[in-house]
Amino acid sequence: LLAIGRDACTRKIGLETVGVKINEKTGKIPVTDEEQTNVPYIYA
Repeated sequence: LLAIGRDACTRKIGLETVGVKINEKTGKIPVTDEEQTNVPYIYA
C-alpha cells in the first residue's frame, strides 16, 4: 500500500509505547531497505 502526496499520521497510534522511532519533523517512520523499523519484528 502506498500513499503518495499524503502526510504521515503516526503520532496518535501509540508507536512510542512499543519503542518505534518517529521522525519528529515529518512524522514518518524511518525503516531499513527491508522496511523494518528500529524495533525487531515491526515493519512499516
